[in-house]
Amino acid sequence: MCSIFSFGQVLDNRQGEAFTEKPFFNESFIKENKIKEIKGEFSYMKTGKGLVPMKYYSSYSFDNQGHLVESYETRPDDGSEDTTFNYYFYNEADLLELHRATEKEGLLAIHYSYDSLDRLVGKEFKRDIDSNGQIIRTLSFNKERIAYFDYDKQLKCTYYNNYDLPYMDEFFNYNEMGYLMERIERIKMTSTVYTYQHEYDEMGKLSAIRKISNKSEVPVEEMEFSYDELGNLIEKLIYRNGILKTNIQIIYNAKTHLLESVITTEEATGFMMVCRYRDYKFFN
Repeated sequence: MCSIFSFGQVLDNRQGEAFTEKPFFNESFIKENKIKEIKGEFSYMKTGKGLVPMKYYSSYSFDNQGHLVESYETRPDDGSEDTTFNYYFYNEADLLELHRATEKEGLLAIHYSYDSLDRLVGKEFKRDIDSNGQIIRTLSFNKERIAYFDYDKQLKCTYYNNYDLPYMDEFFNYNEMGYLMERIERIKMTSTVYTYQHEYDEMGKLSAIRKISNKSEVPVEEMEFSYDELGNLIEKLIYRNGILKTNIQIIYNAKTHLLESVITTEEATGFMMVCRYRDYKFFN
């Protein structure tokens, strides 16, 4: 069975975005293995108790080019069921052009625009008002644009707000091999500076991102990553103010190396959520 799959990394964690609302699957792997849909079912565990299955689901759908085009997740929320949908649209250069996410009042839509070098130069935030599944009105409520300045081993971005006034400078510092080592955000109006330090393991995989503020003695947020011998992400730890908050463990099928389970533990309460991905669909 395992011989029908091309091995590689299932998840793309180069930017540390695994298990966020941004697309985080390895598009080349998904395309080459003709994966159409991955669907999982949740169970949960409280401290000292066994796993309890729930009728809640997680699903990822892809097009035949390996792009994530839709995801949804159902979970309990204050005694009721909460379902979140994300829809993704891409331009001819395979860059994310539109991201729609469901909210209680409608759809939040983020439109992305790029320059001739495929660099992000604009974001527009819109509210899509829907009725019976049909979008009846779209309201634009915020726009941002980004200007780029290139220096030796450093890239500077200046962000402009809805009034076309600069509100933040962002700096990217690279080493001689091209690895991003540091990203710095400087908020103009408050003099707040956030530094994101990037660390890598011996294979060049991203091993940590540490967010440091000039107004705090401990890191505001840290993410640490671990990988298996094939380079697949197997652990993501999230710290806030030096305290471990969330532990995410990723398990792959021993034969196929496909994503099999994701175990998320909230350290403060011991609450554990397990999603088993057993339902795979493929393109013909």
